[in-house]
Amino acid sequence: MTIPSPATILGRVASNAGLPSLYLTSLLGGVQQRQRFEEVETYCMFVGYGRSGHSLVGALLDAHPDVAISHELDAARYFRLGFTRDQVYWLILRNERAFALRGGSARVDYQYAVPNQWQGRQRRLKVIGDKKGGRSSRDLRLHPELVNRVRRAVGVDLRLVHVVRNPFDTIATMWRRKGAGADLEERVAHYFSLVTTVQQLKKRLGTGEMLDVRHEDLIERPGEVLRTAGAFLGVEVTDDYVSDCASILFSSPRHSRQHAPWTPGSIRHARSEMERFDFLAGYTFDR
Repeated sequence: MTIPSPATILGRVASNAGLPSLYLTSLLGGVQQRQRFEEVETYCMFVGYGRSGHSLVGALLDAHPDVAISHELDAARYFRLGFTRDQVYWLILRNERAFALRGGSARVDYQYAVPNQWQGRQRRLKVIGDKKGGRSSRDLRLHPELVNRVRRAVGVDLRLVHVVRNPFDTIATMWRRKGAGADLEERVAHYFSLVTTVQQLKKRLGTGEMLDVRHEDLIERPGEVLRTAGAFLGVEVTDDYVSDCASILFSSPRHSRQHAPWTPGSIRHARSEMERFDFLAGYTFDR
């Protein structure tokens, strides 16, 4: 048996220190809003990889008047720890409101607030969920039964949003965020371990339960992508909503790959891995 390091143990204690209090608070909050939660028709999870555009997609969906998507709550963790549906829903709404009050700011270089729309509030709560793409994929690799646990807990339609960005850009950003001394080849291996987890999950899901969203398509054709996502989640998408969402998008995708130490060998390695996955078809290092 592997014994966790002292740093790992301290990290686990710190991350769970507030759980008893949070459990009781969310239990009371869930009871108070139970009737509202009965209106939910769909639960939405995000899967994929960090630095792929999940925060943007989550923020745009949260701006819809009938959707609540929390930011980095890690709702799957609470389901895994035994929190009830109503407790997790209450935590999602609390997180979502707090993020909206901060102005939709997750990074200093990007604001996710959509003007004129519904972030932090709902006209009707039809869809609820959490954006935690990269962490969710890691959790699913360690706990493959987690999707079915979530499905049983919510008791409504389950939908998974899988955001994809050019792998060379995603890996490069992951490498840069890792800090000094990071190994690009190690980031390539880590990325494709998550891709493999998503591929395996796709095979276990029912037809129509996962939607692939390409970051580049969202930037280039926001109306098409948002209407497809709306139909996938079962909500109506209006022209005003699309226009307001499009107003916060970059004019073109960022090519982070240009700022990483790619070598011919590491490029070949990534290309050979990409060929194993249909949802990465068409991506190249050059475009």
